[in-house]
Order: sequence, then structure tokens, then C-alpha cells
Amino acid sequence: MDALVQKGYAKPAPAEETPNRTWYLPHFVVINPMKPDKLRVVHDATAKTHGVSLNDTLLKSPDLLQSLPGVVPNEVSTTHDSSNGGYNRDVYAGQIETSGPRRSPIPLEE
Repeated sequence: MDALVQKGYAKPAPAEETPNRTWYLPHFVVINPMKPDKLRVVHDATAKTHGVSLNDTLLKSPDLLQSLPGVVPNEVSTTHDSSNGGYNRDVYAGQIETSGPRRSPIPLEE
């Protein structure tokens, strides 16, 4: 908690009487087995008090993602050069390698 206070993400609760409408957000710690010295605080906004959670009171935003059933039936146009049977006769094994952020795990044939 000291790190959260130092960064300004949290502040100590006042010792005096709190107002009637006070909401406490429960939290717990998650530990990554690969980083056992680093603790991650997770706030549980789904916890309900008197049947209401923080998530229940937040405004809902529109879903901007297109649904999968709405995307799948779309037609896709392709072109094909059938003059050479669909094969590029000038390309030999070992000349093509995939490139990009991740290399292909399959080595080129020799």
C-alpha cells in the first residue's frame, strides 16, 4: 500500500467519522510465479454490498467490436492466375522464408 500512496493512487482513510455514503472497494493480491517479488493489487469492482456493485453503477459504453457471426458470412474476392496451373514455376524450395516480427519455426528445405 505504501507504493500506491507514494505514487498518488491511494491515500490513507481519515480517522474521523466517515459520511453515510461511503463505499469500500475490496482488493486482493495476485502473485505471478515468474515474478514472486512483485505483488499486483487487484480491486474487486464486482463485489456487491446490499445487492449493488461498483460495476453495476458505472455507465455502459457501446460495444465497438463487430460480432463474429456478422463478419464470417461476408464474401471474399480472390484472383488466380491459372495460365501456369496455379504454380509459380520460377520459385524453388529454399527461396521463400516467412518474415515479420516472428520467424517461422519450420526451417527451409535444402
